[in-house]
Amino acid sequence: MEEIQKCKVCENQSFTLFLECMDHFLTKEYFTIQECQNCGFRLTNPRPLEENLGEYYKSAEYISHSNLKKGLFNSIYQKVREYTVKKKYRLISKFASNGKILDIGCATGEFLNIFQQNNWTVHGIEPNENARNFASLIMVLMLVVKKRLKNLF
Repeated sequence: MEEIQKCKVCENQSFTLFLECMDHFLTKEYFTIQECQNCGFRLTNPRPLEENLGEYYKSAEYISHSNLKKGLFNSIYQKVREYTVKKKYRLISKFASNGKILDIGCATGEFLNIFQQNNWTVHGIEPNENARNFASLIMVLMLVVKKRLKNLF
């Protein structure tokens, strides 16, 4: 684990405890969320080392890295994800109608996809290779479909 000494936003060195929580899904580890006393930014501190991050997402059941609708739980998850992605888009759209957006930990890219459909420039970073490959494949397919539709009209 890596102890963060300075806020990544304002470089303040004072934090307060915001939340202690357990990863019930995979590792059963406890994590501490701290809040910068200056700007309010919240972060996991201490945090896993960068080279170990991928281990926290390696599971066949890590549902946000797939688009499976097989089974009741997966179907419900996909509907909830669709709803929350649209809600996040509407919230951000209140402040900007277009621009650039970066999603760190973008999973399969649904969040970025809705922005791209609305003419935003999107960038995503996903450490999990399977999710990253799936997102790349979906983006290529969407570009092909968009191009073919444009040629039809």
